[in-house]
Amino acid sequence: MKNEGQVALEMGNSPKVLKDHYFEVVDERAAREYWSIKPLPTDDRKIVAIAS
Repeated sequence: MKNEGQVALEMGNSPKVLKDHYFEVVDERAAREYWSIKPLPTDDRKIVAIAS
């Protein structure tokens, strides 16, 4: 796991900006649900092709 200083450096921000704009504690269930989002299959009937 990285610390806030390293993450801020990699983002090109300061630790203060990181905390002010990006820091939010979420529970494990919410994180797992978010990271399991996948695109719909291309053959899904909800997708409509638009002519260019």
